Amino acid sequence: AIAPYDPKHNSTAVYIPDANEIYTGTVSDFAGNDPLIYRKRLSDDEGLRTQRDDLKVLDSPNFVASFVYGDHIYARVARVCRGDRGGARPAHERWTSYVKARLNCSVPANTPFYFNELQAVTEPVATVDGSSYVYAVFSTPESNVRMSAVCAYRMETIKRIFDYGHFKIQKTAQSFWVPYRPHESMPVPRPGSCVTDSSKLSENIVSFIARNPLMHEAVPAVRSKPILVQGPERASFTQIAISPKVHSVKKGATHNALYIGTSDGHVLKLYDPQDGPTTIVQSVKVFPKNSPIINLMATNEQLIVVSANEVAAVPLEYCSEQRNCAGCVHLQDAHCAWDLDSARCIGRNVWSGENFVQNILLGQSEQCPEGAVDPDYYAIDELHSERVTSSDEKANNSGSERLVIAVLITMAIASVCGFFAGYRLSKWRSIQDGQHRSPGWSTGSYDSYGRARLTRHDSLAGAKLEHVYGTGPGKDTISLASGVPQNGTPFLNFGSNVNSGFVTPKFPTEKNFVTCLNNSTLPRDYKGRNG
Repeated sequence: AIAPYDPKHNSTAVYIPDANEIYTGTVSDFAGNDPLIYRKRLSDDEGLRTQRDDLKVLDSPNFVASFVYGDHIYARVARVCRGDRGGARPAHERWTSYVKARLNCSVPANTPFYFNELQAVTEPVATVDGSSYVYAVFSTPESNVRMSAVCAYRMETIKRIFDYGHFKIQKTAQSFWVPYRPHESMPVPRPGSCVTDSSKLSENIVSFIARNPLMHEAVPAVRSKPILVQGPERASFTQIAISPKVHSVKKGATHNALYIGTSDGHVLKLYDPQDGPTTIVQSVKVFPKNSPIINLMATNEQLIVVSANEVAAVPLEYCSEQRNCAGCVHLQDAHCAWDLDSARCIGRNVWSGENFVQNILLGQSEQCPEGAVDPDYYAIDELHSERVTSSDEKANNSGSERLVIAVLITMAIASVCGFFAGYRLSKWRSIQDGQHRSPGWSTGSYDSYGRARLTRHDSLAGAKLEHVYGTGPGKDTISLASGVPQNGTPFLNFGSNVNSGFVTPKFPTEKNFVTCLNNSTLPRDYKGRNG
């Protein structure tokens, strides 16, 4: 129960050197049918495990991460006490402090959009407000429109829910899960709490926590929304690492730098400023497209990136890629600052003196010699993308103006031509109507009451419906609808290649066409009739 029998099994472990103990989340059999959270003191043969064959305790889990926080060990969002000795016999080999809770990572709405598959978790890191955060990567279940998100959680909130929250209970197998509210009938000490000697706990307490380990309240995300969302048709988030407390030029200011691994071999770098919007600094391609990143670890100097077949060490920052002050400041990277003395963009490890320019919040500064806006660097994309110069920008702008003028002229000409064509058509129809009303015209298309009959040529049943889009929607068919509201959650899927606009994710147009038909106003049983 210390190591899985299958190297591809999702397992986790944490070693406590001072106690010479190892805590694991894995399986104990070859078939992988017995998941458990296990503690073993390496100096003896005795161990402590979760209850076997109890779906309330572990239901086909995928263990993601584990870490120590205070007197507790956290695995996924389950918690056990480090000093747990097991219960009185026959429960002497089972946890008496095992409790678990759900993490809520969702986009707030009338009907919230939930990300319910946990992919990776950081260890707790201190923040400027004195609390401790953990950052986690989530995804939706595997599907054609899979999405990913990054959420942050306060450890103080997790601890409060475990220590004071309501337990979730199910009185019978057919009844609903409800919160256990009558605190006056709660066993004392509280089930799941850490005690001096758990082997002396009463059978009432041990059996209660064995039956009801799940907390009713889910752990809410910080700010009740994700830090970042990755939309469909883009690579999923797979791993996360953190470089905590990065000191910026502003004295006393620190920022948490997050590194997100993706399923197509990229690493995204972003900051969580806590009191402002999320800042995406860079995207670096580390491995080929078909090589998902399966592990990340940030050190003081490098970022260790792991795929199934390779291990790479990449810099924490790429400050030297920027050639002027505005480009350096525009990165909004706490690792980078513009040195006014040497006229270089340098990393914080080589900072000396105090003559530096940096603006993490706005990404521009009037202290730059060339002004607040970089005249040579218009947009920042991936590390090795092309640079868009100001001359290119002007050419693009003038080209856009000419295109708009041409479209307006074309529309005016088309309107005039349409007017004359409509006028001629109405005159021709008037003449034809006069001829149709003449005594010599055949009345085969009308009944005896003068009502028009639907002929085979005009039948809706025989008509061929062309595709509603013709050649299908273009890349920016409804891009104006994809803007991110102020203070809203950033959806990375909608960003263009140079972060200069938004594009709408493409979905199968045939599906849109069927939906259009299903939502039409024709009756369901409408059929064309032949005269």
